[in-house]
Amino acid sequence: MVSQGRRKGPSGCPGQSRRGYHFGEGIAKDDREAVKWYGKAAAQGVVPAQFNLAVSYDKGEGVVKDFRQAARWYRKAADRGHADAQYNLGGAYHFGAGVPKDDREAARWYRKAAEQGHADPQYNLGTSYGQGLGVVKDSVPAFAWLDLAAKQGNEGPETTGWLSGNR
Repeated sequence: MVSQGRRKGPSGCPGQSRRGYHFGEGIAKDDREAVKWYGKAAAQGVVPAQFNLAVSYDKGEGVVKDFRQAARWYRKAADRGHADAQYNLGGAYHFGAGVPKDDREAARWYRKAAEQGHADPQYNLGTSYGQGLGVVKDSVPAFAWLDLAAKQGNEGPETTGWLSGNR
């Protein structure tokens, strides 16, 4: 009986089960079991599960670390508008982790996440403009994106320099 409930998740909901296994809520934390549930939900198009499965592959939690699989699942969630997946996919392209290194693609995905109001991709997009990585080097959008990031508390060294006039 308990086994049947776990298979379906608490209250018969698979989402509750993967969350329970991932965070140890109500059941013992088990990353491998969480990945199993994330995989089932991700295959059905559940965007947060696609993102969490990508993170699992990215960090090697519950599965062998696999940047190609991480990028694959980030892409699925990113294509459906998941801002954190867009940001992480941008990072994958920036570093060439699981996908070919491509600063233009990195900037494109950073922009999608930045436009949703997230500070970290705003910072990365600002530095991309400041350094001409994947976009034409331009201090105006660099300043604008770094300013947005700083207003949300992301004040990395690049932001501090640009905003204090040290261009």
